[in-house]
Amino acid sequence: MSAKNAPKGPAERPIASAPQAPNNDPVAPITAQLQLTTIRRRLARIRSAGALVALLAAAPAQAYNEGGTLLVHFNPSLTYSSDVSNYVGMSGIDCSDDLAGNCPPYNGSCYYGNDTQPTSTRGVGQADVAFVMAAFPPGTCVRLAGAAFGIQYDDSHLVLADWGQAGSFELATANWPNSGEGTAVTFAGAVGTAPVQELYWFACYAYAPTTLRLIDHPTQGAMVADDATPSAIHPIAGFGVGGLAGADGYRPDDPTPAETSTWGMVKARYRFSTNH
Repeated sequence: MSAKNAPKGPAERPIASAPQAPNNDPVAPITAQLQLTTIRRRLARIRSAGALVALLAAAPAQAYNEGGTLLVHFNPSLTYSSDVSNYVGMSGIDCSDDLAGNCPPYNGSCYYGNDTQPTSTRGVGQADVAFVMAAFPPGTCVRLAGAAFGIQYDDSHLVLADWGQAGSFELATANWPNSGEGTAVTFAGAVGTAPVQELYWFACYAYAPTTLRLIDHPTQGAMVADDATPSAIHPIAGFGVGGLAGADGYRPDDPTPAETSTWGMVKARYRFSTNH
């Protein structure tokens, strides 16, 4: 609420001049003047309180996760094995959480996924692990409690043999991880504050030069959420592309903050889109 529309204090009445004392009471003028001074001081306090309310109402809450991107990353030192059931924590990207709560600054090498590798070093028919990373630009404070996204690929050239999420709960569409499907991952009780974080992993076999693209979730769009109540939602500012078997990967450049919304607003937009 702007200061112009902030609630005002009690209606102010015109201040009358000090009453005239009777001719036979010499103390009355002093008493009347003291009463008038007291009234003016009370009105000044009311005005100050109203200004404070307006200021607090107009001040925006701290925004987290602005300008977030989703990247595809390959760890060149990692070799896929079907004997390993979970590749969480194996991306090779080590960005520390902001345990002190003083964000920013962060370690400069972790800004916006500077160390991520969007292109696989494996050849045709060789397996590799593609990691989906949430990455945030310099100046953004991060409290990542959830994310939603989709994937797109040519299933005649790329097979996803295995997959897993880095969160505590996942809600995927019926045919995930087929191309065009989507998933949502949450991190209950373990909010991430690092500027680059793992969200997901896929074991990939590419039989021709091809790509793995990150896209909007088919019904929810692509977004990241914080741990507020209700959660504040930021649409993804940019998508990465993973390159396999000789194809080049891509990392979006220079993300820009997007408009903040809430889960309630997202649900309302979804209901509108399905009813019109």
